[in-house]
Amino acid sequence: MKEERYKYFDDEELEALIEEVERSGMIAPPVYLKELIMEEAVHVGDSLWENQVESQGKAGTGKYIRESARRQFWIYSFKIAAAAAAAVISLTVVPMDFTGDRMAEDNHIERQIEKDVERYQEAKRDALRQEENEKSGLGGRFGNRIWSGLSDWLGMEE
Repeated sequence: MKEERYKYFDDEELEALIEEVERSGMIAPPVYLKELIMEEAVHVGDSLWENQVESQGKAGTGKYIRESARRQFWIYSFKIAAAAAAAVISLTVVPMDFTGDRMAEDNHIERQIEKDVERYQEAKRDALRQEENEKSGLGGRFGNRIWSGLSDWLGMEE
């Protein structure tokens, strides 16, 4: 590893580490690691807190804590009130149709389903017509050609 202020891996070391982890799996951390990290975080937090109190020149930390807590409470309360107001406005401003009629017209999937149903019904009608033509003696490929030719020639519609 490089000896710098922070001990970062370079590309080759990272690739070697990745290969090793892929081969042998991850190594479990020591049991006491969480406690060490939390203790260090508390020490860092305490030192930051002391520096902040000293920089503001306040002698009593209890007063500063109460003011900070009160300020955070009001900010949080304002955020909640703003979210509730936005929810109420969106419920009153956005038009909603609960009947479902309008949603079927605007929905692309619903329109596609309607087109498919119409196509299915048309194919069903065509199949029934062919079946009737076959029963009447004009069935089969040859009979259908004759009947459609006569219909076209005479200008009749089926």
